[in-house]
Amino acid sequence: MTTDSSADVVAYYKKELVAQGWTLSSTMEAQGTSIIGASKGARALSLLVGSADGKTTITIGVGEQ
Repeated sequence: MTTDSSADVVAYYKKELVAQGWTLSSTMEAQGTSIIGASKGARALSLLVGSADGKTTITIGVGEQ
């Protein structure tokens, strides 16, 4: 959890994922929630960023494709 805006968090993770060799495959935004999908080799990652009450939460899941 952070007090950074969800837009700042999404921008940070997009930049860092690419820098670490992940390929961004999808991005969806709706009602204050963003979902980013990425892949690297046989791994798939999903990142959920949501904001409420001035706090931004980040949930990351990684598994095999």
